[in-house]
Amino acid sequence: MPLKLGSKFTIFIAAVFLLLTAVAWFLTNKIITDVNRQWSNQLSERQVQFDIHRTLMPLIKEITLARQLATEPAIIDMAMQEENSNSTNRAIETLNKYRGLFRDKNYFYANAKNGNYYYNDSQNSYAGKELRYQLSPNLKQDEWFYATLKDSAPYQINLNYDAHLDTTKAWINVMVKHADKNIGIVGTGIDLTAFLNDTVDIGQTGIHNIFIDRDMAVQLFRNPDLIDYAGITKEKNERRRVDAILKDPKDLAALQKVMLRLAKTPKKIETISVNYEGKPHILGIEYLPEIGWFDLTLMESKGILIADQFLMVPILITVIFFLTLISLWLFLNRIILKPIEVLHQSALKVERGDFSVADNIPVASKDEIGQVAFAFKKMTLSLREHTSNLEKKIFERTKELESLSMQLQLLNKDLNKLSRTDYLTQVRNRLDLDHCLDVEQNQSIRTGQVCSLILMDIDHFKEVNDLYGHHAGDLILKNVASSIRERLSSADIFGRWGGEEFLLLLPNTPLALAQEKAESIRRFIASLNNTLNMKTITVTMSLGVSIFIPGISTSIEKSLKEADRALYLAKNKGRNTVVVNSEANG
Repeated sequence: MPLKLGSKFTIFIAAVFLLLTAVAWFLTNKIITDVNRQWSNQLSERQVQFDIHRTLMPLIKEITLARQLATEPAIIDMAMQEENSNSTNRAIETLNKYRGLFRDKNYFYANAKNGNYYYNDSQNSYAGKELRYQLSPNLKQDEWFYATLKDSAPYQINLNYDAHLDTTKAWINVMVKHADKNIGIVGTGIDLTAFLNDTVDIGQTGIHNIFIDRDMAVQLFRNPDLIDYAGITKEKNERRRVDAILKDPKDLAALQKVMLRLAKTPKKIETISVNYEGKPHILGIEYLPEIGWFDLTLMESKGILIADQFLMVPILITVIFFLTLISLWLFLNRIILKPIEVLHQSALKVERGDFSVADNIPVASKDEIGQVAFAFKKMTLSLREHTSNLEKKIFERTKELESLSMQLQLLNKDLNKLSRTDYLTQVRNRLDLDHCLDVEQNQSIRTGQVCSLILMDIDHFKEVNDLYGHHAGDLILKNVASSIRERLSSADIFGRWGGEEFLLLLPNTPLALAQEKAESIRRFIASLNNTLNMKTITVTMSLGVSIFIPGISTSIEKSLKEADRALYLAKNKGRNTVVVNSEANG
């Protein structure tokens, strides 16, 4: 005799009860352990990535700027011939330009040849007195310099106290090289207190950040007394290592093994369990090859692990009754409620034109509910077949229209760029410069700020074309344009005015600075070598400078004519010179 539905239901509930009672105690512990491990690993990785972004990105910016400064011709020239006052002045001008780009607005430069140390701070306190002192190999406080010169690394981060300047900073030391020889060191200093506050001492409860080098010496920590200052000048046994923070030898051994692995696989994060200040912590570790440090992030386990001190009996009873009720509901739902609800929802979707529900209509039995479900499914499939072809055609036509629209947008964008760019030099053309003149005039009138103009012309350009051919002329135009553009800021507006003439607009720039800019361009172009067919061609430029002053100048067009007159006078003075509009008017 077949079992009745009630008997089946009773047997099912009993089986569920016995099964859950047997496995609940095992699963609870396993789940808590697995979740704790996965959660702590994920949280540790996210925290390490956050700490790296907060600390590494500012350092990378400073290092990149310092490395760029170390390759400046003026810096290398000064290192080679510091006794030449012109070379020194150009180098100091370059150093001051970069000073404004560094985070703490300061720079230093030390010459390997004579130990001269140049420095200026954010207040420009040492303007005209940038040479602060002379380093000596006989002074302990200057050992960092000579140790750095001997090191093969292109750059270093050195936390050190400068006794001459009476300041402690995180110094970015970048080697200045010539012919593979270390000829000096240049860089910037970051205020240590502010840097620690921004990176490792941000007040996150239960989280501590430590940065160590490959010798396990502490580079950054919230307690400055534990930092290894001037580490490059010390022997390994003299350095302040991380064992002053993590005191358990087993933890240190585990950390060292992880460091050896990560040094071979950068950008990978590993976690270990350690004791810190008598409490269990999770330690996240990642190697930063850009600066040669390891980021250690300590997180207190108590704050991130799921509590595992639950009473087993209440948990099991709660789980058993919960699952029993869920199982009862699922059973009734599967036999009666779900098939009816599926048909109801499917009918509503078909009413709205959604025929995809046909694939999800179950026909699990041959009773009355199953027969209704089968008939409804057959009807829905028939309706879907009739509408499918129409939807497909509409979709294809829509995709064609979208593709054509995208192609048209790209073509319009390219056409707009081409219409405002000089085809040969790839700088702004006359059309775009005319537009920029109008924009800058309106901007100056609105803000009351001046705008300087420099009109420049390549000297004897016709003779170059006649003597070397138009290929040489085109090469010179491209070289001159690209060389000038590389030495401009993002606010400067530069383009080809016509032929061998170029125009440079300097918003919010007084006449004196514009004259200095023009003179710098003139000198650089005169030193530029243009090579064609094994021949070196040099050219010079004449430059005319003027200024548009709101409320005084009639229009920027008149200021442009004044620059043109100054350029004409520069030509009459023998070319290769700069004339400002005041000289032209005189």
